[in-house]
Amino acid sequence: MSQLSAGAHANVVLNPGQVLRVSTGGAATVLSAYGAPAGTSTVTATTRDFGPYTVPAKLRVDALSGSATYQVGTQAQAGDLGYALGGGVPVYSPLGLRRIRRQLEDAQFKVASINAVGDSITFGWGSDNADPNYPTGNLSAPTDAIGDSAGWVGQLRRMLAAQYSGVGTGRAGFIGPKQTGAVLSGSGGGTPGEGQGIHNYALYLVSGATLTYTVPACTNIDIYYWESSGTGAFTVTIDGNANTVAFGSGNEVYKVVSYTGLANTTHTVAITTAAITTQCGLRYHSGYGVAVGRFGRAGFSASDSIGLGDFNVLTPAASKANALNSYAMVANALNIVAFSNNDFSRQASYGNSIAEYESTLRAIVAKTTSAGGCTLLLGMTARDPAHPSPATGPVAQSAYWDVMRKIAQDTDHVAHARMVDVMGDWAVARAAGLLVDGEHPSRMGHGLIASSLFRLLMNIPGEAGPLVAGA
Repeated sequence: MSQLSAGAHANVVLNPGQVLRVSTGGAATVLSAYGAPAGTSTVTATTRDFGPYTVPAKLRVDALSGSATYQVGTQAQAGDLGYALGGGVPVYSPLGLRRIRRQLEDAQFKVASINAVGDSITFGWGSDNADPNYPTGNLSAPTDAIGDSAGWVGQLRRMLAAQYSGVGTGRAGFIGPKQTGAVLSGSGGGTPGEGQGIHNYALYLVSGATLTYTVPACTNIDIYYWESSGTGAFTVTIDGNANTVAFGSGNEVYKVVSYTGLANTTHTVAITTAAITTQCGLRYHSGYGVAVGRFGRAGFSASDSIGLGDFNVLTPAASKANALNSYAMVANALNIVAFSNNDFSRQASYGNSIAEYESTLRAIVAKTTSAGGCTLLLGMTARDPAHPSPATGPVAQSAYWDVMRKIAQDTDHVAHARMVDVMGDWAVARAAGLLVDGEHPSRMGHGLIASSLFRLLMNIPGEAGPLVAGA
């Protein structure tokens, strides 16, 4: 490890596969001379990795204020920072997950939040092991109950509950308004996607609707919602005790109302609205544990998730304008963002360029970081090259994963992993029983995703972290 005083600089040459780690308590810049993405990156009061690159690269490190240290080491993808020892999915820039590591370290005393945001795979398609007679059959969506239990999000939730809270006691969780445990009645209505929140389960309610949750034993309940324009209110009734939530002057502003000090028993929560409101979900906990939210919408792309895409399901228009804010819904959370399959497959039919894909992901991670959280950009399964609905554009699926990796390498509080590294390409995963069709995992495939992520989360390096694999 070499140290630079303020005003000093050093030129560093990396061989293919090597990584430059720069740490500073002040400010430093890293300029690419060749081999690395062009431009200058600023490192402020943190540690950041640059690389690995597939060709030799030359970087210049300047210490602007305070001292800076730099170190060159190896960071092969298969075992990135010793992750092969933990058995997790190979990951780029795992130090970018250190914020959720801090949350998990304290999860026996405080609640930690993980939000899984993505498309049909995150919803849980395929987890019912339905056989569509691929490629001629059509896979149907599993019920919410199946998707939330057998899908990778539900399986990961149970693994974390067993680790931190014990099975069935004192656990933390998140219930979407269209998931099991939520019943809609009255004159109001809506379907997933009509409202806007972390997708899929925002529910657009009109006056007279009642949404009733059955909530496991807990002492704390947080209700997430969008405040509609105009005046109005909705009533939250917990175990027969009613409370009115008055609207402010916001126009489609994402908000949360919290209730604490409840008896540690099961609860009935009824939400009745007197004006248009969008209910986005209910988080429950007893002050500790890990709450894992499942927010997958079939067919969604990254751009769709922030109101820029072509699904046009977000109403009213103000929801589209504020959609990006939903990624800051829970402070200090880990957002696992798993968009790429639909972005790739619809690149020509929807006209979403890979440049737009990159700018969308960068906006998402910036919003998450500003709320004190971090992001895992997760590339999912490899798509069948002979899919009956093939991608017609010129960009390969791997290019979308490369964008994720690039963002993780040049942006703090971001990491990247791709499930193809543990599942294999489509032919291998299909033959192993990990896929039920051209891209959706089977229940076992969902289990592999969940267990891989669980081991990854249990082995996030500390603030400094080993630079050399296996160190």
